[in-house]
Amino acid sequence: MKQKRIEEIVCLIGIALIAIWMGILCFYHLGEAGTHNTDEARHIANAYEMFKNHNFWINTYRQETDYFNYKPPLSMWCIMLNFQIGGISLFTARVYSAICMMLSYAAIVFFLWKKMNPLSTIFFGLAFVSGLDLFLFHAARSADADAVYLLCYIGAMLFLYLSEEKPYCMIGCGLCLSLAFMAKCMHIATAIVILLCYLPRLYKRLKAKHWILGGLAAIIPTGIWAVIRLSYDGLTFFRGMISQEVMGKIIANNRYFGYVFYFLKQPVMVICLAGILLLAIINKSFSLKKLVKSRLYLFVLWAVVPFAIYSASGSFTEWYVYTCFFPVYILFAVGFSELFQVRKWTAVKALFSVALGICVIVQARQAVIKLSTLRYTCNVDIREDMQSLIADHPEYRGSRIYLENSRQEYNLQNEWEQNCVADAYLAGDLQPINGGVPLFVEDKDALLIISKDLFETYSNTLAGRVILVDGNDYLIFSNDFY
Repeated sequence: MKQKRIEEIVCLIGIALIAIWMGILCFYHLGEAGTHNTDEARHIANAYEMFKNHNFWINTYRQETDYFNYKPPLSMWCIMLNFQIGGISLFTARVYSAICMMLSYAAIVFFLWKKMNPLSTIFFGLAFVSGLDLFLFHAARSADADAVYLLCYIGAMLFLYLSEEKPYCMIGCGLCLSLAFMAKCMHIATAIVILLCYLPRLYKRLKAKHWILGGLAAIIPTGIWAVIRLSYDGLTFFRGMISQEVMGKIIANNRYFGYVFYFLKQPVMVICLAGILLLAIINKSFSLKKLVKSRLYLFVLWAVVPFAIYSASGSFTEWYVYTCFFPVYILFAVGFSELFQVRKWTAVKALFSVALGICVIVQARQAVIKLSTLRYTCNVDIREDMQSLIADHPEYRGSRIYLENSRQEYNLQNEWEQNCVADAYLAGDLQPINGGVPLFVEDKDALLIISKDLFETYSNTLAGRVILVDGNDYLIFSNDFY
């Protein structure tokens, strides 16, 4: 008993140390890097307008109904809540994702401690913090929908597992499925397939009332939003959702085996998958029939089903398979924690312990390098110059502002890209207007932000106008004259 207590204390210390490192990965200079010109910028702009206009149901972009972002509003609600609590900034826009990733870690650790064994929490935690993509792109440190989606997805799977023993956990499963849909809509189809594949283990254990309650928990939250959305623009939004989020992914012509190569480029995934395979080989009693009867079968489904569906779709987007990381880590952690309870296979245990340790060290070093260069990952100059404008001239808060920008990815130089739109909102409620210099000079109450390398082109037109900000790469003009 004393030995067991010592082991538990050691594991608790390990859990705490991993949590501290994870906190650094999630929160260090969270608002430092520029706004990504991807889903992040769109979500921030949507959430800001919804927050400003007290509109909680219909996402808008530049004050018009957004028929580009077809995701339900859960992630936008999270950003709006952060704006209400902590004020408007890039940090508050992103912080909910960091919190969701920490909660995902806590939920799985708690589950493993209670249902598996304490040592499995350490193996899982070490694998988790070695999967840097979860922290550095499109999840923990981004104002995207992915981190909250992953948390809800994880909750659904864990509640599904627990429902065998406690049938009323189907309510939690249904609620988490609903919230996952409210984060990334049709992506939840993979969880539905898992549930259907897992039905043979459940249908004799659960009564009709448990299915009904679980179904109601899944339908009611989503249904409320759907009814409100339908009352606003009928089927327009939902047709777009199916067209973009389902059909667009199915008919995409990308790399059908791209996810295989993506996994093989992840050191921790290679270690975990190799470890799981080796455990299956050395376990003489292992068989597919026994696996299906095992409670670990759910985690196998959780890993395989999303991977297979996204691979078959031909749509290659790395973060789509982030959800597969967690069951692989869990299977590895549970398997090797149990292996450590026996006295044989010492060489195998040593080999994978060393491999995982090296992976943790290498990935930690890589994380330090990337976190130290966040400032240079995106164009932050335009944001900082707009922030300087409002700091020095608060009377211009809420002003209309035009753009001439040579550093564009998609749009013309006189049109606002979505990351710059989000930055303008966050800097001081600035209202982006397309049209550049020609329209700016006709709008006496407006401002202009222009790349310095374009100033020569418009120097005669802008001659005599007041320069409010002279930044590193941009100038901000008013229509006042000296």
